[in-house]
This record gives sequence, C-alpha cells and structure tokens, in this order.
Amino acid sequence: MSRRRPGDKWAFMERKLVKQPDFRGQLVPHLYRITLFRTPWFSVKLHKILRSDTDPYLHDHPWHWFSLMLWGAYREERPAGIKVHRAGSIRIRLATSPHRLTLLTPYVWTLFITTGRLRNWGFHTPSGWVHHLKIATGDIDQLSHPS
Repeated sequence: MSRRRPGDKWAFMERKLVKQPDFRGQLVPHLYRITLFRTPWFSVKLHKILRSDTDPYLHDHPWHWFSLMLWGAYREERPAGIKVHRAGSIRIRLATSPHRLTLLTPYVWTLFITTGRLRNWGFHTPSGWVHHLKIATGDIDQLSHPS
C-alpha cells in the first residue's frame, strides 16, 4: 500500500473515502475510491458511488475520463439530455463535459480511467462556470439557482 504525499503523482492500490458537501453544509460520503494505479499521465480507479449528486448544478471534472459501469444503474443528466446507464455501459467524456448523476440502485461500481489532471473542476451555473471550492464554502450568493 503506497502512501500519497502532497505533490506525489504516483500511487498503487490507494484507498480513499471521498466526502463532499451536500449543499446543506454537511460533508457526507460520496464515493469510495480505490486507485489501482496512478501516474502523472493517467490513472485507473475503482469507484463505488454511494449517493446521488445533490448539487443544484451540473459539474465537470479535472481530467478527461473513461468509465465502464460494473454494477448498478444511474441516470446521467447532461445539457444534451438525460440517459440511464447500467452495468456494461461505457462512457468517454472531456474534462469540460458537465453532468449530474442520480443513482437508481443503492450504489454503483465503475472502472474509472482518467488522464492526468488538466484543470480545476467546477459547476456550470446560470451565471457561468464556478470553481467547486467557491460553491463548497457557500460563497454562491450572487448566483441564481436553477428552477
């Protein structure tokens, strides 16, 4: 088991419970991530997604990604529409592609492959793109919420 240090871009079999704000100010478990392998150029992870996205806005990611759903089902909302994905579904997205997930089963397992980090991630709001930390800290007073 490797231990990641700040700035360390390499990892092998690293486990992490990812907590994110639920827009009520609470840090709650969002997914369990097992990084099978990470280099500066790409990473291979297993994700056990534990809950639906509760954000009022679609979000993007800091890397381009490929996902193979291994177990479960969810609904993915994108600007182009809504689609249900089940075990066996394959998705490839750019870092700037916004989406939101709603679980249709108690949890979902995916094989998740990413490029190296390319950018910060954030939310696509009616006022434009907003860094995730700005929303996580509740500094969104100037933004209009979706109807």
